[in-house]
Amino acid sequence: MKMKFLQVFWEDGFSKSLKRVCKKNPQFKDDFRIFFDDFFRDTSNKKYKVHKLKGKLKGYFSAKIKFDLRLIFTTEKDNLFLIDIGKQDDVYS
Repeated sequence: MKMKFLQVFWEDGFSKSLKRVCKKNPQFKDDFRIFFDDFFRDTSNKKYKVHKLKGKLKGYFSAKIKFDLRLIFTTEKDNLFLIDIGKQDDVYS
């Protein structure tokens, strides 16, 4: 699934989630930067296992950043909206 984005937006909840994750694991800041750079270069990279979500998260996508860390996002036209980030169990609940 190849996507191209011109602008990135994030929900207030995303900022809080990102701060919480980075506070627990300071190394994650660098991991997230690397992920984001890679993701923007090639959103179809199989490494991140981007897929559409079902159920109450229908209309959103998930990307695997690390072993149990996920990014939840959605798209509209050429815009990327960051919704949530965190451990797999937390973002899907």
